[in-house]
Amino acid sequence: IYKKQIKIISERVRVSSIKHIVFTSSSSVYPKDGKIYATSDEFVPTNLRAKILLECEQLLNHLNNISTITIRLGGICHGSLIKQSKTPMRLISHKEALKYIEHGIDRLGENDCVNGFNIS
Repeated sequence: IYKKQIKIISERVRVSSIKHIVFTSSSSVYPKDGKIYATSDEFVPTNLRAKILLECEQLLNHLNNISTITIRLGGICHGSLIKQSKTPMRLISHKEALKYIEHGIDRLGENDCVNGFNIS
């Protein structure tokens, strides 16, 4: 359903006066193989969700005459949906790198993320 919605949006954007798109994606598009990826690296998503999300990114990034920025975020959470039992450590893929940290892990709230963009 998500890919179908993005296709509809991209078709409507093509015939609109929209000149800029900011698409928030997810760092989950990257394979969990221990490699650190740059945005320019080629890779093959390892699950269906990641594959569909990457295809949606590509649909929007290939719109002619429209400036598109794709931001792959990680650790965004909706406050009312986070359960107390869901620790931040489960949201981090390189857990071993954090074993000596004794303070909390920063997570980005969805409202803070949206409010951080000021496009004119």
